Amino acid sequence: MSLLQPDMIVLDEHLLARYAEARAMDADTVERPVVAVVDHFADELLAAAASSGVRGFLPLSSTPAEVARVVVAAARGTPCWTRRCSRGSRRVARRRQARRNP
Repeated sequence: MSLLQPDMIVLDEHLLARYAEARAMDADTVERPVVAVVDHFADELLAAAASSGVRGFLPLSSTPAEVARVVVAAARGTPCWTRRCSRGSRRVARRRQARRNP
């Protein structure tokens, strides 16, 4: 593992938009799990999440146990989020599915 090729990426809502832009320009072509730590679920944020392959969502107020559960599940390839994020992340999953099956 190298610092330039991490096994997983954990992004806040500000870095998520930049990461999504890099993915759209094919600047980052390595597939890896992405977990987003967010304060709210705006449509722009959900679109950025869907385009960058987010597998997990965590609110800023997550407990250590919630963080561990979401990060481990995302690392194993299983989409996961806390209950507080489930409504927003369900929208992301629907958008991702719609992109795969136009």
